[in-house]
Amino acid sequence: MVYCDNGDGVVGAGETPLGGVTVVVTRVDGCVAPFPNGNTTVTAPDGSYWISLPDCDAQYCATLENVPGGAAVLGVNPFCWSSTWAAYSEVHDFLVSSDACASKCWMTAGGVKFEPLASEYLAEANDGRGPNDSFGGNVYPSCSAFPGDGGHWNHVAHRLKLHLNGQKQRVIKCGNVPGTAPGTDSPVCNVNFIHWEGWGTISPINGGTTSRKVPVYYETKVEDRAEPGNLEIHCTSCD
Repeated sequence: MVYCDNGDGVVGAGETPLGGVTVVVTRVDGCVAPFPNGNTTVTAPDGSYWISLPDCDAQYCATLENVPGGAAVLGVNPFCWSSTWAAYSEVHDFLVSSDACASKCWMTAGGVKFEPLASEYLAEANDGRGPNDSFGGNVYPSCSAFPGDGGHWNHVAHRLKLHLNGQKQRVIKCGNVPGTAPGTDSPVCNVNFIHWEGWGTISPINGGTTSRKVPVYYETKVEDRAEPGNLEIHCTSCD
């Protein structure tokens, strides 16, 4: 298998399979029999690869090539081993560290925030008249950066009477928060955070002049902690 690292540097739960990566096996010593089906393959959408070896004693090296964005391969690359005719199979998982391949996520969220997790106004009720902040939108709908320029995000700061209208979004990374159980149960998802950037505008609300729009760049990170209430997050990792 070939995986995209979720940030902990080891193959484990929460890793995203990485398709479309070239794996090449070369013989460095031993028999001269040909590879039955060639010595090069491309990983399937589920990250798997398979290369048939000759039925003879030899030493081989498997190399990962054509990695997205020239990302680093964690661990040895190439990976080398000795094979005998009696037991000529070898299983090896490659792990790639790359924001490009770690960004294949789709998130839809919406709600308000009352719990004191942020240590700022975001986490406080607005004098009993509702939340200080409400938010909602989607990032990479249908697992693609193209629909709607990567999605649309709204954040309304009621206390400040300001509205962030976020557009032109790009996922920086998604994965699992270190130190927490990977994935989420509701909905079932194998990642629990998404971090993205975008470009949009901030303008007044609640009677303010809507024509006063200030262009902004913003970054957002959403973590699904599965807390109860009226917060709803849908996320998925994409092959």
